[in-house]
Amino acid sequence: MNEASFELRCWTHTGVKYQEIQNVLGLKWDTEADELYCVGPQVDMEASEVVTKRKLLSIVNSIHNLIGFTSPATLLPKLLFQEAWRNKLG
Repeated sequence: MNEASFELRCWTHTGVKYQEIQNVLGLKWDTEADELYCVGPQVDMEASEVVTKRKLLSIVNSIHNLIGFTSPATLLPKLLFQEAWRNKLG
C-alpha cells in the first residue's frame, strides 16, 4: 500500500464477513467475481392488458442509470416511448 501512496495507519476491521453481492449506485456488484450487473424490472402484465404510455414510462424509469452503465439497454425502450408519444398512442 505504501508504493501506491496509501498510508493506512491504525486500520482494522470488525472481522464480519462481507456479503458477496453489494448494492453500488443502483447496480449489483459481485465482490467475489468482481463483476457489475443490473437487475431489470419485474413486469407483471396480462396478455390482454393495454400498454399505456404511463406504464411504459414507469417501466423504463424504474431502471437505475446513475453512471450511464445501463444506457445501451434503456435506449430502445426510450425510443419506443418517444415513438408512441409522436404517434399519440394511448
